[in-house]
Amino acid sequence: MDPVEKAVDILRNTKGVVGVFIMDDDVSNKVLAEERSVISITGMDVQNIAFEEVMKREHRVCIIYDNGFFEEPKGTPVIMIVNSSNEVVGTAVPEDMFEEYSKRNDIIWVSDDFVLFTNSNTDGTERFVLPPCKYDALSEKDGCRDAIFSSPATTSDILMKNHFGVSTCQKTSTIVIGFNKL
Repeated sequence: MDPVEKAVDILRNTKGVVGVFIMDDDVSNKVLAEERSVISITGMDVQNIAFEEVMKREHRVCIIYDNGFFEEPKGTPVIMIVNSSNEVVGTAVPEDMFEEYSKRNDIIWVSDDFVLFTNSNTDGTERFVLPPCKYDALSEKDGCRDAIFSSPATTSDILMKNHFGVSTCQKTSTIVIGFNKL
């Protein structure tokens, strides 16, 4: 079986997955353009480095999922706030790192899973950054390598759902996985 077909089959049979769609360059570039235009509700720029990296992979797959699919990556934040010097001034705290962060005295918890660093420099040019995260469910044994995922902005989520004919009224989310063939 071709690695792309095998990856689609693996993903389609993963708990919580509602749909799996191979992304061609046309829809991928539309999502990339949308991701590059995103500004947060607070007015900060959003830089989806993860999607930029997904675009460097040979193959991209859009996953439509419900709450049962996505597991937060261990040890890797899914979003950070970065200043103009690329210093991390705030970060989502992965669940497996809560205990480590709870012992720190140089942070302020601004939500149940997000902290700001009290010793960081802010200059008004901060931006949200979504870093690439490994996606371990696709591996070399499946004919895949360098698998990573990106969580898209709400507007990109809607764009992909419309493109693939998925109702935007469903309580589902999207994630994009990029990988190379061996």
